[in-house]
Amino acid sequence: MRVIAFLLFSIATSVAAHPHVQLFYQVEPVLDSGGVTGLRVLWRMDRMTSMLVAPRNAAFAAENRGLPEYFTHLSDAEQPVGFTIATPLRAEIDEDGVALRFELRLAAPLPPERLGVRFFDASWYVALIAAEPVLAGSAPCSASFRTSLLATQGWGAQAVPTIAFACKP
Repeated sequence: MRVIAFLLFSIATSVAAHPHVQLFYQVEPVLDSGGVTGLRVLWRMDRMTSMLVAPRNAAFAAENRGLPEYFTHLSDAEQPVGFTIATPLRAEIDEDGVALRFELRLAAPLPPERLGVRFFDASWYVALIAAEPVLAGSAPCSASFRTSLLATQGWGAQAVPTIAFACKP
């Protein structure tokens, strides 16, 4: 009887396991006069999700246009930073699967060293993971991470990195 109970618990636990989707992200700070005015973001879907989304990638991007606002958290000394979506979410397919691209515009320019960028899903349905390398494009910047424990909705605390930039003038 204990074996059956253990097996049922194991199956139920694995079915409820999170996350279900992985997005690997890269960012490129958009600089103007030494300040960050925006971010170009790439989220690459894991292979399984890519296979499910690829047949309808344009529709997927249109139906999920709110994802950038939901998953993106920008901060200045731990205070939220406002932003708008400068280019809408678009999906592209290549040999590595489905990539989602969009661009953010900050409400006001910030010195690179003051901007914190975090991608996080509080439901922990989607795991957002820094790609290697995390910086894309040609901006003269480097990136570092600091990790915080953030509460998820019923899944405990998760270690979530915040990206910090250092850019050369």
